[in-house]
Amino acid sequence: MKIISQEEYQSRRNNLLDKMKDNSILLISGEKEKIRNNDVHYEFRQNSDFWYFSG
Repeated sequence: MKIISQEEYQSRRNNLLDKMKDNSILLISGEKEKIRNNDVHYEFRQNSDFWYFSG
């Protein structure tokens, strides 16, 4: 597994900010808990888009 540096995450965020209009905001939602049959909880896994920008 490749370890991604903090500089890489900062670069990703900066690239995203450069594409946004002035005075705009970005909302990236976290994943919701998944439940099967109303009583079995799947192991939580965060949304990949969230990790891509936040680390």
